Amino acid sequence: MKDLYEITLNLVENTGAADAIAQIAKERDEGITTEGTVDLIWINGENFYNGLTAGNLYGPWATKVPNAINFDFDSAAIAYDFGHSTNGYEVKN
Repeated sequence: MKDLYEITLNLVENTGAADAIAQIAKERDEGITTEGTVDLIWINGENFYNGLTAGNLYGPWATKVPNAINFDFDSAAIAYDFGHSTNGYEVKN
């Protein structure tokens, strides 16, 4: 990522996706909308749904990634998570 996009990835341990979603919500409540402590998280299911419905996820972005052509966004397996539309905020296989 550094060579191609000049992005430095710093892995930070946390106690789980639910805590990361809670941290994002806390920071937004405090008015922090840039330079937050959570930039990228691996979530799905209930945590994805909670972040999405709270308006705390960035997007839609899924169709903009370089390998988006390899995904069938009309497939129910990709278009839905936790029984709800991903609305372009998630890529999964």
